[in-house]
Amino acid sequence: MSNNPLSVDIKDILVAGSIGVYNATDGWAIFVGLLKDQPNTAIGIIDIGGSYENTLGQTDNQVRAPEVQVLVRGTGYSATWQKAQAIQVAIEQYDYSSAIGSYTYGSIVTSVQPFLIERDNRKRTTFQVNFRAIRQLT
Repeated sequence: MSNNPLSVDIKDILVAGSIGVYNATDGWAIFVGLLKDQPNTAIGIIDIGGSYENTLGQTDNQVRAPEVQVLVRGTGYSATWQKAQAIQVAIEQYDYSSAIGSYTYGSIVTSVQPFLIERDNRKRTTFQVNFRAIRQLT
């Protein structure tokens, strides 16, 4: 098992939930670490920090609280907002009873609700929504 950044685990959750396709060239494409310029409908998942604490004073019992920013770009305001909402539901309602990669998750919750951040010169709309996870190495 690999020790993935949260962005990779979020990507896996979204792909499993049929929200998008990883590295696709059309449809709802999902990218990790950036939001590519194409296709017009795309999701970028970017690690933005977080924290960890050593709950029992032992290095093998660290609880981490990483955060990600999810950028959702589409060609219409309502459709893009709806996709951001679908992402929020998929992440918050995911069954965390099994490990993802090297981590067991207590939860992944929305830390910033979807909000409009841009309408570019191609009339594409981008929403942002942030998530915070509570996870521990298995």
